[in-house]
Amino acid sequence: MFAAQGYFRRRYGFTSDAIPKNAAYLFMVGQNTKMLGIVGGNNQALRNRYIKEYGNAKDVSRACFNKGLSRIRERGLWGNIAFYEQKINVAYNDGYFNNTQRDEMFRMDRTFLYDVYIQDGAYYQVLATVFQVLWDAVLLTMSLYALSIVLRARARRRARRGKPAGALCAPFRKGPGAKSGSVIRFLMIVALAINAYLMCLEGRAKYLYMFTPMYIGMFGIMFHQLSAPVAVALGKRRERTEKE
Repeated sequence: MFAAQGYFRRRYGFTSDAIPKNAAYLFMVGQNTKMLGIVGGNNQALRNRYIKEYGNAKDVSRACFNKGLSRIRERGLWGNIAFYEQKINVAYNDGYFNNTQRDEMFRMDRTFLYDVYIQDGAYYQVLATVFQVLWDAVLLTMSLYALSIVLRARARRRARRGKPAGALCAPFRKGPGAKSGSVIRFLMIVALAINAYLMCLEGRAKYLYMFTPMYIGMFGIMFHQLSAPVAVALGKRRERTEKE
């Protein structure tokens, strides 16, 4: 990615600022307690002060990074737990993925596309609700799958002790096959990396948009794994009913 980035910068003559807004600056932004880790507040003013004080990119980056660390220390343990819980909610609670719109878009012709896409359109709220329901279904499925991992581990512990798995844990005694399990583990690692990025740097729903294919794939695999025990149980019940 960095090699391609360098090539295109040279190819089209792009040059970065002498003191760019780099990862250190975004780390400072991401730890802004009052703004819940999004752009705004006093971040730009702090950067301008650092530029005047130091005048070079290396020292400005170090000052931004240290400011981000100091914000983490100032919040303390419980403050950080509350902050990151709210920050992850900012990123994941928008099924339209931070669909911000410029003023000139509201002066477009009132076509069907306008009614569907622009915020004051006649059907915008309908489409936004559909997107939110679909996104919530993806997140709910992932949460239920995480719960199934806990129940599966509990069922296995009980089995090692010679105890029955229990009605709640029994459907999840068997995990996914080797191939599906490897794919799920890989996708879960990717999801953890995405969340680590959101926790460290600026966090908004728009940064999840590029990963929606990954989340949809994870949803499909996990939904299949969750529905399989239910399908087996219903099949066995149907067989017993037919025999009776």
